[in-house]
Amino acid sequence: MKNPIRSIRDYWNSNITKPLFTSAVILILAVVILVVIDFIFKPGGTSFWDNIFAELHGMLFDVAIILFLFNLIESKRQKKLKIERYKEEIEDYRTWDDPEATHRLRGLIRRMNNEGETKLNLSFSSLKGVYLSGANLTGTNLIEANLSGADLIVTNLSSANISGANLIGTNLSSAKLCEARLSGARLSGAQLSMANLSWAVLIGTDLSGADLSWANLSLSNLPVSNLFGANLYHANLSMAILTKAILIEANLELWQLKKVISLKDATMMDGTKYDESWAKRIEESVVPDDYKKRWNLP
Repeated sequence: MKNPIRSIRDYWNSNITKPLFTSAVILILAVVILVVIDFIFKPGGTSFWDNIFAELHGMLFDVAIILFLFNLIESKRQKKLKIERYKEEIEDYRTWDDPEATHRLRGLIRRMNNEGETKLNLSFSSLKGVYLSGANLTGTNLIEANLSGADLIVTNLSSANISGANLIGTNLSSAKLCEARLSGARLSGAQLSMANLSWAVLIGTDLSGADLSWANLSLSNLPVSNLFGANLYHANLSMAILTKAILIEANLELWQLKKVISLKDATMMDGTKYDESWAKRIEESVVPDDYKKRWNLP
């Protein structure tokens, strides 16, 4: 168990240099001093010292409030300037195809996350092999970015625009890709096990050989997508659109396709086109109880 005194000391040391924290401490101390003065001297009469104490109350409180408000405004201003500086640096390195640029971009992304910023412009950036596991890139622009071989485990890419990006061999296990736009992206050989791709747009996306085991693809849009040899073991495809999709040699069961909205003109696992015979076989398949339970299906 962590020592509470040490935890307080660490918190103090990490925040004491922050003006807003310092002014908040001063405000609290001012209130404590006033309470102590009132308790010891019990002012309230009309003598000289009673008047002094009354003035001291007002002065200390006014100074503390003004200091707190000043530092609050200054802190917000400094944060805004810092974010703008980080954005400018991202623009400087964004289109460089160089390991040094990739390293600097990674650091800038982490710093922006620390400032609460997630919606970044990283389009056409070179992030090959970058380690960004656990980063928050919600709403980020990653159009045509090179993220091949990157480590994006548990990364939040919800609502991000990743159209046309290179994600070949990228590790996106347990990543959040809800409502992400991945049209035309290259994800061949990518690790997407247990990733959340609900409502994602994957029109014409190359997912050949990708690991999508236990992934959530419910309500996703996958027309003309290439799922050749993809591992879709126990993936949730309910309400997905697979029109003209390529499913040759994909690892999935017929019952996984029971809730799919459309398989029109799709190329099925054995290389034949989807037709009425496929529809009948899918309809007659039985969904296992553990699969229903896992995806909360009726």
